Amino acid sequence: MNDTDLIILVIFLICVTYVVRRAIEDLDDQTKIDFDKKDLETQLDDLTLAEVKLKDIVEVSFKFEDRYKHSDQPKMLGITIKNKSKDVQIYPDWDKSTLTDFGTPSRRVIRLNADKQITSTSRPIGAQFASPITPGTSFSAQITAEDVMKPNLDKNVLEPSSPVVDLTELEKKAKDKKATKEIKDLNSNFKARKVPLDFSMRLMLRMSLLEERGGKDYQYQLWCKFKVINMPWWDHIPWNPKK
Repeated sequence: MNDTDLIILVIFLICVTYVVRRAIEDLDDQTKIDFDKKDLETQLDDLTLAEVKLKDIVEVSFKFEDRYKHSDQPKMLGITIKNKSKDVQIYPDWDKSTLTDFGTPSRRVIRLNADKQITSTSRPIGAQFASPITPGTSFSAQITAEDVMKPNLDKNVLEPSSPVVDLTELEKKAKDKKATKEIKDLNSNFKARKVPLDFSMRLMLRMSLLEERGGKDYQYQLWCKFKVINMPWWDHIPWNPKK
C-alpha cells in the first residue's frame, strides 16, 4: 500500500465514522418500563387471608409497550387484577391507591372510563366506586395519576394530558437555577444511563369471604414497583433481542 492509498483509506474511515456517528445521534432516544413482578410475588406469598396465601387468591399484572420515545411516555397504565379464588370477593380501592414518581408526592389513582376520560370539567374528580371482582374473573382498567388529568374544553371532559413519569418535566426541573442537587444528579445520571427512574403504585385491595355474609372486610396494601430505563443506541439494531 503506497502513501496515496493510505491517505484514501484514512479519509474513507473518517467519513464512515462521521456518517455512523451522525446516524446514532439522529436516533430517537427510547425507554422501556420494567415492572418488578418478583417483588410483588414475594409480598403476595407473605400475606394471607383465612390461612390462604394471597398469591393463590389474586394476581396483578401491568401492560406496557416494548419501547417508548422520550417525548412520548405513557399517560396511563394498563392494569389487570385476576381473582383466582373460589370464595373471595376483591375490591380495588382506587381512592386509597396512590402513584408516585421521581419528585412528586403521592397522587391519587384515577380509573378511566372506556374512552380514557372523565366526563366532567365542572368539578374535581369525586369519590370513585370500588370495582368488584368476583371469584374466577378478571378486571382490566386504564389508570393514571390525578394531577395529570386536565380539562379538554372542546370535549368538555377531563383526560390525561401529561405522562405519569414526565421526562420533559424532569429535564425542565434540572435546568432550573433553583433545582436541588438531587434532581440535577437524577436527571444527568438517567440521561447517562447510570440509573433508571423509579416510580411505584400503592394498590389498596379490599377482600371479603363470601361465606361470611355481612362479615368483615380485609384490607391489603400492595407495592407495585417500576423502573423507567433509558435504552442505549444499539437497542435500535433490528437483530438486537428486545428484553
